[in-house]
Amino acid sequence: MTHTVVTAANAPYFPLLQGLVRSLTAEGAAPSPIHVLDVGLTDAQRGWCAELGVGVVSTHAHPETTRRREDRALTLVPKLHIPEYVSGFDILVWLDADTWVQHPGCVRALADTAADGALAIVPELDPAYAPMFDGGEKRAKWSGIYRKCFGRRVARRLIEYPVLNSGVFALRADAPLWDAWRAAIRDAGRAWHFDQPPLNRAVWLDGFDKRLLPSLYNWICGQALPAYDEPTGRMLTPYPPHHVISVLHLTKCREGVYELTTLKGSKVQRSLR
Repeated sequence: MTHTVVTAANAPYFPLLQGLVRSLTAEGAAPSPIHVLDVGLTDAQRGWCAELGVGVVSTHAHPETTRRREDRALTLVPKLHIPEYVSGFDILVWLDADTWVQHPGCVRALADTAADGALAIVPELDPAYAPMFDGGEKRAKWSGIYRKCFGRRVARRLIEYPVLNSGVFALRADAPLWDAWRAAIRDAGRAWHFDQPPLNRAVWLDGFDKRLLPSLYNWICGQALPAYDEPTGRMLTPYPPHHVISVLHLTKCREGVYELTTLKGSKVQRSLR
């Protein structure tokens, strides 16, 4: 089955997009077509993409864009309409622009996992992350988000499931989940403020098939900083046996320098980009 990588970016996000594209096209990376949903790139930025063979797809306003936080909606809403913008591929592999790839086989693995029609996605669960089920701050945050979007009854049900992170996923272009995801946003009305709560409602409460992948496929740096292997320059899980992280997601860590621990226990200062 055919697949393509899809992402979205505007002009401020372009440096992050460059990092993602370079990681996908680096020597030794498994070649995959790449499409960028254009939500505000400049002509020069579009030209850079074209030089690397990256398809740039114009987007337009959708009904959801008129809802709360329009600035974010302009970036997030096209994600819900990928099959409308990118055709000719069986499987669509979404990577947020603030991700980049270390393991060349991860895109194919995501696509293969979604080949039977299930959603391939990563829950926000890992031994290094802040716990979700201890009644603490993270649980309270998500309970409040779900309650604002869908009411108390639905929130009580959803909070018992791990949060599925929509920054990395693969899904067949003809999957009915696309329609259910958009319907969940409509149900949230003006309370929705990003695409993840509606996706979680559609998946967990509407009974769609999903394949949950380990955190290596979407390592959320805002939850836990990776370890750093100085000889290879690779980012690894911060606990033994220190697996190579396939996809780094730079949530809350897009700018600046961070103190990372090496495998020998020393500290280094470096960007995660």
